[in-house]
Amino acid sequence: MSLQSRFGAALAGLIVSLAPALARADGLPAKFRASGDCVSRFAGSDPAATGIDVSKFQGDIDWQRLERQGLHFVIMRAAYGRDPDPDFERNWKDADATCMLRAPYQFFLAHHGPSAQAEAMHGLVKEAMAGGPELPPVVDVEAGSYNGDLCRDRVAAQRFAADLAAYLNAFERASGRQMMIYTAENFWKCLPAHPDLPGGRPLWIASYTEARAPDMPPGWQSWTFWQRTDRAKAEGIDGKVDGDRFNGSPSAVLEFAAKAGQAP
Repeated sequence: MSLQSRFGAALAGLIVSLAPALARADGLPAKFRASGDCVSRFAGSDPAATGIDVSKFQGDIDWQRLERQGLHFVIMRAAYGRDPDPDFERNWKDADATCMLRAPYQFFLAHHGPSAQAEAMHGLVKEAMAGGPELPPVVDVEAGSYNGDLCRDRVAAQRFAADLAAYLNAFERASGRQMMIYTAENFWKCLPAHPDLPGGRPLWIASYTEARAPDMPPGWQSWTFWQRTDRAKAEGIDGKVDGDRFNGSPSAVLEFAAKAGQAP
């Protein structure tokens, strides 16, 4: 073999050996990168990327049938407060065989404490996110997060905001990943201003409306994901499921996933 041939072979071997590291460095598993098996799913001309979010309440999911509908992402519950969602590990693993981007979320419960919940969430998703975060992990804060009326109880609202900020900061320090916040305008508006909220974090807004844009909570100028309905139908899932869209095209959600996830 000539020197030039040996150099070419060595270079090819080096590129192959570096591919997994480059995929991780870009924040995505290799299947979503330029030469990956899933890139074609995100190359279409659809004006918005679409997806769903699931939890134990969806039961057994036929992921192959679900994937054939052309969905671009799935967000799945990892925990309800400190308690693991019993279907999370299975859902995360099964969805890995598809070309849908994944994200884990935790339903935040005020009475479970910020530190305990951050520790529980990190323990659940540390291994899941080891191959690349795909979409950012999410904290879900809504009416069920607090047993009371935060709009009427200002002291409780201040404590809730402080606990949520403490949770976010604790998880992000432990994981090295910035979280996304799921909420609704009519809940978030009850929280007082806090220097760490929302803190530049992406917004996943719940707003069930036929309007062209969702109702926005204070603290954000734009939304990243929009949960538009809780009554969507999806083949592979019995019953209704939450339907979501990304604020951009399929190629844009892939770009967002590649860049997102780093702690501020």
